Amino acid sequence: MALPPPLSAEARAKGGRRRQRQIRLGQPVRVVEAREVPGGQAPETLDDIVKWAAWLSFAAVTGTLDPATVREANRSLGTLKIALEKKDLLDRIRGLEGELKTYKQKAVTR
Repeated sequence: MALPPPLSAEARAKGGRRRQRQIRLGQPVRVVEAREVPGGQAPETLDDIVKWAAWLSFAAVTGTLDPATVREANRSLGTLKIALEKKDLLDRIRGLEGELKTYKQKAVTR
């Protein structure tokens, strides 16, 4: 029985990528019901984000959630954190602008 000719480096790499994809697609996706997440609902505050981040890290190391689910949830938490921080800063700026307007009006009436 003759051996097949050796594969080129390109052919070996292509086969390796295909096999990795097959393995990745064959792995189960692990998610949880809404009632199983912290508070049973979506995070809305920075405190919620802290609770979710701690829960996600625990779920990742115990295998409760698959790595892709944890990664996407963490990305979403990061986005929410930034949005909440910006909203807080804008609210503070608006409040300061209101105070500044009041002081200016008082200064003009003197």
